[in-house]
Amino acid sequence: MPGRFDMLPRKHMLLLITACVAALLLNLLLQLAAIAVGVRTAFGAERQPAASLSGQVARLGILVTFLFFGHLLQIAVWAVLFRIVGAFGDFSTSFYHSTVNYSTLGYGDIVMAEPWRLAGALEASVGVMMFGVSTATLFAAVSRMFATRFSRGENQ
Repeated sequence: MPGRFDMLPRKHMLLLITACVAALLLNLLLQLAAIAVGVRTAFGAERQPAASLSGQVARLGILVTFLFFGHLLQIAVWAVLFRIVGAFGDFSTSFYHSTVNYSTLGYGDIVMAEPWRLAGALEASVGVMMFGVSTATLFAAVSRMFATRFSRGENQ
């Protein structure tokens, strides 16, 4: 099923870029929200690390869960965008394609119509950046746990 914008002239690339920038900004807000809620839930308002190793692992698990669901919401933003512009006929195909793009997996089993292909590449670059932000968040959490643990003289 061809999308409503399949016949866009090349000069209307600005429309595509504007929609992608809006999706990027929404993704950034969702990522920041996932980090804020995940850190607050995992570590509390005081952000004190757990005393035991199992408590620390549990807190990291909580943080990873919030970050993961944040990524799923970001993928859904792109899927909704692809549905709105008519790039795909149903949401499940749009969400699947968006997941493949966002994660940079790149199966290639489903390809967007030519005017919208750039959106897939932009989504992939946003996905790489957001996974990087999640990695940095986890690194900061683990670093703080190690620093606190070793500053108290706990080696086990």
